[in-house]
Amino acid sequence: MKSCHECGAEHSEEDLLHLAGVWVCGPCKPVFLQRLREGAPPADADPARGTFALGRTLVVRFGASPPPRCVRCNAPGTWRMRHSYSWHPAWLILTLLCTPLAFVIAAFVFSRTIHLDLVLCEDHARERRRRLLLAGVWVVTGVILLLGGIFGRRMGLPVPAAVCIVVSGVISILMGPLFAQRASGVLIARRISDQCAVLRGADPDYLRSLPPWTGNPL
Repeated sequence: MKSCHECGAEHSEEDLLHLAGVWVCGPCKPVFLQRLREGAPPADADPARGTFALGRTLVVRFGASPPPRCVRCNAPGTWRMRHSYSWHPAWLILTLLCTPLAFVIAAFVFSRTIHLDLVLCEDHARERRRRLLLAGVWVVTGVILLLGGIFGRRMGLPVPAAVCIVVSGVISILMGPLFAQRASGVLIARRISDQCAVLRGADPDYLRSLPPWTGNPL
């Protein structure tokens, strides 16, 4: 069994094609050849070679894995986890002016997701865990404030004070998961196409160690 360089799925060797030095399955062949015709960097048998630097951003082809170094400080990586990054065009939020249903449909059609092996050193992995814990505390605090404002009003707390406490609780409950999502991902998806993802937040030394992206503008 071998893995398709494009989608990563396991296939028997009889079901794969050997193109440009890598194995590609039948369904991925058109996309693979189109990417080569458009001038994207040629595929490499080493999946770690599918990562590139584009200015201050990291470019990762689908199916590639980043080098085994911490993406935040370029130190040897000791922690690895597969993380999903999602992206959608900025104009998508305008569909909310129509109906929430239009936003959901547009998000389903135009959003893109990539699954990436996130590599960190022990220090930055510990920092990530601390931030996730802080996000959990943020949510719990919000619940306590929300309940405190509701029951405080029933116990005679002035309306303005009760409203402020409830609003603070709601804000904390909403912001906690957003902070957790940002902390867990470490990087931020700036753009995801059908072939690769552009992410920001990587260490400058880490980016300088990568080959530059020479494909089409992203």
